[in-house]
Amino acid sequence: MEQDDDLLQHKELGIRHNRPRLGGSGNSELQQELTKAKNSWYNLWFRTLQNSGRYMDCCEAEGVHSLRHLYEDFGDVRTSFPTWWMTTGRKLFAERRPVPKVEMHCKLNELSHIQNMKDRVVLEVPLTLRRSTVIRQINKLLDEAYEEREPVVPRKVSTAIRKLNSSKMQMDTVRRMLAVYECRVKFPNFSLYRIALKTELDIEFQLRSKTGKPMTDEQKRVRYGIEVSRLLRQSRLLIENAEAGIFPCIKPPGQEEVDTDAID
Repeated sequence: MEQDDDLLQHKELGIRHNRPRLGGSGNSELQQELTKAKNSWYNLWFRTLQNSGRYMDCCEAEGVHSLRHLYEDFGDVRTSFPTWWMTTGRKLFAERRPVPKVEMHCKLNELSHIQNMKDRVVLEVPLTLRRSTVIRQINKLLDEAYEEREPVVPRKVSTAIRKLNSSKMQMDTVRRMLAVYECRVKFPNFSLYRIALKTELDIEFQLRSKTGKPMTDEQKRVRYGIEVSRLLRQSRLLIENAEAGIFPCIKPPGQEEVDTDAID
């Protein structure tokens, strides 16, 4: 069943909402949605495409470009995120089928809609038992039901037109990558150390000497330079993968993705 045109669900935002109507009373809900979207992976994907020279060329050519397949979905990103979200993003990332949810039925005729038992179980709960006993027994039954099933990865089962890549990357990591990349583009003559200062890069966790002594200014400059260099390299891979419709991902062609959590 296709998603209702007047109802949108975004897994990453954790909300189910109606389309705003002119003159309606949904402005506060819309603002909440925009706030969540701005702080989500959706905004980071949008921002990554804005940093892609190839995709900017594609937007300039109105899609007559080798990235036309991406343009058909994402459209022109040479605008503000709220504008793009309302015209393109919110439908692009919305689930096209309702996201399943756990339901409770208290009458037998409420079970008539269940046509098959594929990917579901029905539990009988005697309300004469204590709640703690019921929960314990339910957990045991669910453990049995899930035992031989593959772990559920929400992004993989998404029905959105464009799906986020299943990754262990953190949003703050991607924000640092993009901040450093944008600074390099804006100030191409800056040293790596100056880029670190300009972007207020916080790598105190790395500023430790193996001898336990305070690091010298020169040692700190070297550490900052190494970190900025790493982030620039990863940001280019992030952009390259976004151009291929894969986000977030910093996987070099033909290699396994690097777990950035381990090196943050």
